Amino acid sequence: MADIYDGSTGPSNVLNPKFKTLGKPLDDKRLHHFMVAAQVVYEQDIEIEGKMQTQVGVRMLNCMVLTNRPVFGMAQIGQAHMGVQHNFASKMGDTGYRVIDITIMSLMDLGRFTPEEFQEIPQPK
Repeated sequence: MADIYDGSTGPSNVLNPKFKTLGKPLDDKRLHHFMVAAQVVYEQDIEIEGKMQTQVGVRMLNCMVLTNRPVFGMAQIGQAHMGVQHNFASKMGDTGYRVIDITIMSLMDLGRFTPEEFQEIPQPK
């Protein structure tokens, strides 16, 4: 099970305490954080000199996917696509766009964190 992380709340999924990673029990708070960068290709109709024309655009966006496993499979790819679409819709608003394609450009495993560890702000030394 994976969650999309929007930066404002902790993960909403409940982990199975019997799940093991490398022979050690996985505690119920630490999740694997994956940063996904994706390219969204979209089109929208705009008026130019009194005529409606279809314009194609490209936008780079990212999202976080949280999972209780250290792998990124088809379910997590689906979550990443949903997260990118959500972020795209938030940025574009109601402008009459149509998403043509989403391409995952990069994926980075940031490690396992509790919500508190991930939100921690480094203190100056």
